[in-house]
Amino acid sequence: MGDPCHLVLSCHLYAAIMTNDVARLVARGQLWLWILLLVCIALHPGLVLKRNESGLSNYGIHLKTVVPYSLSLILGATYSFRATRLIRADGYLSLVFRWILWTYALLLAFSLISTYIYKLNNPLNDLHVGINVATALFETIAAAWMAFIWRKHSAVLVIFGSEVSGFVLGALTIANVVHLVLVSEALVGIGFGLLLYRSLTLWERSPTIC
Repeated sequence: MGDPCHLVLSCHLYAAIMTNDVARLVARGQLWLWILLLVCIALHPGLVLKRNESGLSNYGIHLKTVVPYSLSLILGATYSFRATRLIRADGYLSLVFRWILWTYALLLAFSLISTYIYKLNNPLNDLHVGINVATALFETIAAAWMAFIWRKHSAVLVIFGSEVSGFVLGALTIANVVHLVLVSEALVGIGFGLLLYRSLTLWERSPTIC
């Protein structure tokens, strides 16, 4: 039999390497996602930077921006899915993070597919809106769980606060109280991405992952 101390050390070393790789993949996915969306805004700023804001999905139906928009979601989903394959499902945190990343990748894929067809008729438009609402709700619930897990870290709570403010703005936009589609999408999406990356780096140092 192996030395128990050596086994524990090996377990923590493996977990640290694993979560470090997962965090890097998530960071790359989020960077590509938002860099390419910024490229879309730079190519066609009038589409969203106006008094009556439009959502980022509009970049998926314009010839000038369809390529960077599509790549943004494809890369975001691909890196998230790749990250799930590095997580060994051997504990509570592992299972939850794996589920979060897998669901997030799936929602990005559904959002991209529905973007191409939502202008065809009202039911497809409703489907696309529903997917985006579900994505924002999922990101907020996942963010709340991560904020609870790492609630002793002030940076996590600050990021969570900005994410929730975006969700509230989105709800007010749906209720026609305000119309801040871009702002709400950015706050929720960027907040979720930052919180996910921060949580994964904190998980790397956590002694509870084995």
